[in-house]
Amino acid sequence: MEQHATEIASRGPSTLFVIPCSGDKAEGGASSLGGKGSLVDLLPNDLARRLGEARHHLAARCGLDESRLLPAWQRYVGNLYVATEGALGHAVRSQHPVVIISGGYGLVVAEEPIGKYNRVFSLADWPPGLLEACLVTVTRRLGVDRVLAFCARTSDYAKLVRRVKWHQVGVEAVLVLPDLRGAGGAQVLVPRASGEALKAALEGSLTTTWHSADGTEVRTERLP
Repeated sequence: MEQHATEIASRGPSTLFVIPCSGDKAEGGASSLGGKGSLVDLLPNDLARRLGEARHHLAARCGLDESRLLPAWQRYVGNLYVATEGALGHAVRSQHPVVIISGGYGLVVAEEPIGKYNRVFSLADWPPGLLEACLVTVTRRLGVDRVLAFCARTSDYAKLVRRVKWHQVGVEAVLVLPDLRGAGGAQVLVPRASGEALKAALEGSLTTTWHSADGTEVRTERLP
């Protein structure tokens, strides 16, 4: 993976980072966040309508409360987000493209204003093919030539990324997967390792010998 790390560092915004949401969410926010982008803005009308309808259908079931809004990258405060140690925020402020797979919204761009909800991401909550089509379209609209996704190997996040027909947009797509090698504590160690690996990738130091602070290694899966 050392070659990938070097290319990520040199290409900058031409790489799209895809990361999962988290169960832990920050409180508070503002009643309105004008000027912030939305993933819907990157979609054609029909696809934007379908995503909006799917979000609306799920809203009541996930207890969505949008009375206070925060940018998505600030709303999520789980282990992955903490482990980036500010690198994610710096990337967002530098307009580096980041998409978050969200239990309540399906997909959001990092700066998108979101409320609070209680829902684990599940592919069964979303119409077949919808989120895949959105990812393909967003990748094309952003003009990136590489997608790097950080998540657990058997999660629905990884399943979604694997379902996307990346060859349709001519990009290189790679999953970065923490490998516990049979060790326990996956609910803490995997997101923490993903966050630290994301930080390393953003800083250009993710290599074949990289491991997290607690010794977790990662492996890569190149997608067709």
